[in-house]
Amino acid sequence: METQGGLGEPILKVLVYGAIAGVFALLWSLLNISGFTGGILGGAVGIAAFFWSIFGAVVGVFIGGLIVLIISSICNGNGEFEPNMRVAAAIMVILPINAFLGFFGGISGALDAIIGFAVNLYGLYMLYIAVTRTLEGKVQPAKAISYILAGLVLIGLIVNLTARRTIGRKMKLGSSAVEEYQKKAEQMAQEMTKEYEKAAKEMEKSAEKMEKSMNTYHLEMANGEEMSEIEKSDLRKAFKELDEENNFISLRKGATFLQAAVTDDGYLMEYRDNTGYFESEKADLSENEVKDIMYGFLEGKKDWKKEIEWKKAQ
Repeated sequence: METQGGLGEPILKVLVYGAIAGVFALLWSLLNISGFTGGILGGAVGIAAFFWSIFGAVVGVFIGGLIVLIISSICNGNGEFEPNMRVAAAIMVILPINAFLGFFGGISGALDAIIGFAVNLYGLYMLYIAVTRTLEGKVQPAKAISYILAGLVLIGLIVNLTARRTIGRKMKLGSSAVEEYQKKAEQMAQEMTKEYEKAAKEMEKSAEKMEKSMNTYHLEMANGEEMSEIEKSDLRKAFKELDEENNFISLRKGATFLQAAVTDDGYLMEYRDNTGYFESEKADLSENEVKDIMYGFLEGKKDWKKEIEWKKAQ
């Protein structure tokens, strides 16, 4: 997946995905497949579904981009919105896949739920690949998030199948039993609403934490030592700890990082930001040159790159 190139391409991509999904929804409704009523009513429902698929896809890619951005940031991956939105757009290929497989709903509701579960697992696999490879996030937290999301999808499948089975039984027991089930369903819905509100608050806290992390400098060294909210004195101390074993120091703010590695002749520097990945022309930079550049980056100076010559990293 290309991480740069503007927002036009991902929006066009999801427009196509939404249109294809809408065509299948319209087709299955006209043919009285997948639970829609056939005939004129089915056509009306299908036309509404067609336009809603397109609208939902465009809105969904922006929401999906924010969700992927949060996950990527948790995994220390790319923190820019555009790459995460482009990843979300690529993952939304599951929209037309789900819509195409919707005809199984006319055969069996349980089969439709299981197939939808499989497609969603495929989407989670795509998300894991995107976070760890395209967005360069860490593997272990990405795995943990994938397992959690897969567990939620599995719980959703179990609830879906249980609800279908329960509804079928209640329908056979008469109206009084159905009313009793409706009350329980309303209670369950209220409980789920509370859980969603709780999850939303947790998501808000994560977003605040991510925003704080995006505006905070983080330091990491070859020996595994990490530090956040660092000051110039912390960076000065880190330089004193550099040696042949503990041979590099990395400074990160949001999606931009700057690092220096010890070489036989001095230092080699690298940085990555929204313009690309670069390394110093020379691999024999002096310690004073490296300190000036890193101090400038830490202090938020805009001209820290101009201290030395850079080239595209291979």
